[in-house]
Amino acid sequence: MHKHWRATVTALCAAGVAVSGLLAGIGHAAPQASVASMTIPVDRQDYVTAYTATNPSDGTTIDPYDADPSSIHVAISGGKEFARSFVHIALDYLPDGAVPTDLAMTLHLTQQSDASNTGVYPIYNVNNSQAIIEACALVTELPSKFDQSNPPKEDCQHGSAVGQQSGDGQTWTFPLKNLLAYWHAHGNTGAALIGVGSGDSSQTWQVAFYRSRSQAVVHYVAAAVTSTNGSSPPVAGTVAGPSGHGSGSGAVAPPPAQAPGASVVPPPPVLGVAPAT
Repeated sequence: MHKHWRATVTALCAAGVAVSGLLAGIGHAAPQASVASMTIPVDRQDYVTAYTATNPSDGTTIDPYDADPSSIHVAISGGKEFARSFVHIALDYLPDGAVPTDLAMTLHLTQQSDASNTGVYPIYNVNNSQAIIEACALVTELPSKFDQSNPPKEDCQHGSAVGQQSGDGQTWTFPLKNLLAYWHAHGNTGAALIGVGSGDSSQTWQVAFYRSRSQAVVHYVAAAVTSTNGSSPPVAGTVAGPSGHGSGSGAVAPPPAQAPGASVVPPPPVLGVAPAT
């Protein structure tokens, strides 16, 4: 082949490869992270009081709330802590690779019809409007089998939030965004719900939260997804998980599936050029 022809063929082949690469690149958008939210359970809930004890004869728990299985309790009596609670949120419901960015937990006051022992219900909710409850990150994870004689310690300095009562006083919302950073560094340990007392002997209040109505809403950024058909993947959505405290049987809906992308076929290489006359 003439030297001039070989040079021309080589140049045209290179141009064809470059064009095919450009066309293929057009069909592949840069990875995009999707933003979504999900309702997840408060899957572990326990409480302990200043007077909690174990019955030596049968190992059962003895406390002022009659070892209440229906509710968790936070209370101040005579300006001092009387009861505190512990919660753990099921962040493992998030899709693989998702990063939580915001979190809010909502707790509902126990009504008399919900109480496991109506005989002690009168002390469940007392002077609620005076209550101040702080959620503090736990140093160690709240275990699934709670030991009231050795509850986990809290770290309010590095992760805490004050609960907010609704206008009718029937629900409390805890904005837990500040605790996410602590959990990211130390693992999803959970939180203690601690009453803020003034030390004044006249200060007394009690709040009971019904376990099965507790839930949390988490906002998260899902793992980056590469679109191959030139369109952007979904950027927002809401997924509902089971509510309650770990006993729900509903399955969490998976994130929306991405449509398979259409591949771009590169142009055929230039095989030859007719010699110049």
